[in-house]
Amino acid sequence: VNPMAETSPEDCKKLEEQARAAQEELKACRAQRRELSDEIRSLNKRIKSLSVKLPKLQMQIEGFDTTREELTKQLPSLREQSTLSEADEKKKKDLLKKVEKCKSEMASCVKATSELEAEVVKLQKSIINAGGSKLKNQQKACDKAKKALNDANKELNSAKSTISNSKKTIKKAERVKDTAEADLNQSKEALEKMLEEHTELKTGAEEVMEAYEKVKEDEAEKRKALESVSKECEKLKQAQQKLKCVEVELTAKIETLDKQIKDSQRKSHYWSKEIDQLRKQEKQEEIDYDFSDDEDDDEDDDEKMQGELKESDVEEDDVMNETTGEAGEDGPDEQPNEDEEEPKEEKEEPKEEEN
Repeated sequence: VNPMAETSPEDCKKLEEQARAAQEELKACRAQRRELSDEIRSLNKRIKSLSVKLPKLQMQIEGFDTTREELTKQLPSLREQSTLSEADEKKKKDLLKKVEKCKSEMASCVKATSELEAEVVKLQKSIINAGGSKLKNQQKACDKAKKALNDANKELNSAKSTISNSKKTIKKAERVKDTAEADLNQSKEALEKMLEEHTELKTGAEEVMEAYEKVKEDEAEKRKALESVSKECEKLKQAQQKLKCVEVELTAKIETLDKQIKDSQRKSHYWSKEIDQLRKQEKQEEIDYDFSDDEDDDEDDDEKMQGELKESDVEEDDVMNETTGEAGEDGPDEQPNEDEEEPKEEKEEPKEEEN
């Protein structure tokens, strides 16, 4: 049954709505996680700063404790000093009385001064009225002269201040001049030293240039020698490559010869086993049969066996010659297949001889 056939479009819409809600919840969770991570970072920073401030605050608290103890010890003496004695209270009362008297006298004086000022103003007005326009003009001229005098005094004070400032600047300039002269003398001495060093470096540079030119000449000679040596090295490499090729050929020939020797040893071992078996059979036949009746037959059999052995030896020699010729022509890769085929033929020959 196909599960997609059972789902209706309404179910699909519901699933889409659920997926959207889940995505929104996931976004909200991610936002909360970011906010919490930011809060954690800020709290970690605050913890670090507070951990740095804690020992300082502890030291301050310890200092406050000591100062509090000292101040508590000083309290009784300060209380004793702050309490007034009977003589001090009497002086205080007398002083308060004097203050009140002075206040009353001051009030009376203020009243008298205000009355006198009013009378002065009246008198000035009466004088001005009595004198007429001439007195007013003279008073204006006097006021102008006073203003000019005040302005001149201000300018004089500013000039004095500027003179004092200029004197200070002159002193500073003289100090700067002295320091500049000292620096100039030091710079002259340093320049002389630098010139001496320059001359020394110049002479050393000339020597270095001469040595450099000599080294260049030596380098050219050594390069020529190196080129000749590299040419000889290339020749030796070519000869080495040729020797390697010859070595590879000789190793291949040696491998073929080793294979041929192994094959011949295997064949000789096989034929020696066959000969031993035949000898054992011969002994058994001698035991089984009477020598008196079958002497002629045995002689004939011996002659036949010897002829067959000679023929087999001749065939082996022919096969060995063929294999050596083919190994020299075809190479070491085709030899193992011929060696594997030869023992099968040789194994078939003894069976025929036994029959």
